[in-house]
Amino acid sequence: MINFFIFSIITVILLLGISLFFSKKKSPLRYIIPLTVTLISILFITISFFVGDWTGMGMGLYGFAVFIGSALALILTAFVTSAGDLKNRIYNSKRGK
Repeated sequence: MINFFIFSIITVILLLGISLFFSKKKSPLRYIIPLTVTLISILFITISFFVGDWTGMGMGLYGFAVFIGSALALILTAFVTSAGDLKNRIYNSKRGK
């Protein structure tokens, strides 16, 4: 169970770092990369049902850990980007007065 949490945390940190790097450049990759990883993890979860036995269960667990990590990274990236845009709008509206 500890491996699940560690794998999820590493996924979140890695994807947040990549997303925030692209966020400075205003690139759409800040959303595309976590979304792609989320879709790949769903693919791994689906494949795990066909593998069966303990191997399939392990694949499903790691796929689910990556899914949780990438979904959290996507949500946090959207939140941080929106908060930054909101801060800029408030600052510009106060400055314009």
